[in-house]
Amino acid sequence: LALHLAPEHLEKIAFQKPVAKVLLARYPPTDEGDLSCGEHTDCGFLTLVCQDSSEAQGLQVKRPDGSWLSVKTDRYTPVANLGDLAQRWSNDTFRSSWHRVMNLSRQPRFSVVFFNNMDEAADVECLES
Repeated sequence: LALHLAPEHLEKIAFQKPVAKVLLARYPPTDEGDLSCGEHTDCGFLTLVCQDSSEAQGLQVKRPDGSWLSVKTDRYTPVANLGDLAQRWSNDTFRSSWHRVMNLSRQPRFSVVFFNNMDEAADVECLES
């Protein structure tokens, strides 16, 4: 709706048989300043992250000023990250989320990560908006 398209537009052109995968990730505890997973964006359309507990936090999102925001969540609240395909499609109206993992807890951080990457044959070009 924010792109001024019909609500079903993206579903019709790219989400009939989307390519998706699930990753089970384990991030061991790190020392101060070390990263469990370096900063990156996701190449797909949308990523949902669910972690196992509120004690093993570590996901951080980069703010526009370059500082990092720790994402506080619990095991029942997924975190959504837009990926590079969403940024391209929206002609930069929506931005891919730069993020990283820095597990400073004393226990491993476990996450279930769901990647939705659209239909394999979908055309990825800036949408008219």
